[in-house]
Amino acid sequence: MRILVSKEAEDDIQNSIDWYKEQKLELGNNFFLNIIEAFKIIAEGPYLFPKVYKQTRKKLIKSFPYAVYYLVENKEIKVIAILHFKRNIDKLYKRLEN
Repeated sequence: MRILVSKEAEDDIQNSIDWYKEQKLELGNNFFLNIIEAFKIIAEGPYLFPKVYKQTRKKLIKSFPYAVYYLVENKEIKVIAILHFKRNIDKLYKRLEN
């Protein structure tokens, strides 16, 4: 399935990479590689991951406290957010309501 990443999710990725790179350069690179791996896994089995809000699903990102939040619509995967799964849930709800 094709994956479409929203502008907000792209910003989430970049902001998280920047923060991790400030901590240690390799962390930013590892975070990005784990995002790519999560996208591949989602594309192979988009219905494997639990719904967390209405039709929105969540795939945890390996080695980081983040998750990919996405919808499956019309044979496409729409990534809405990539957020810290304990801190930013209000951002997710706000995006889903728009």
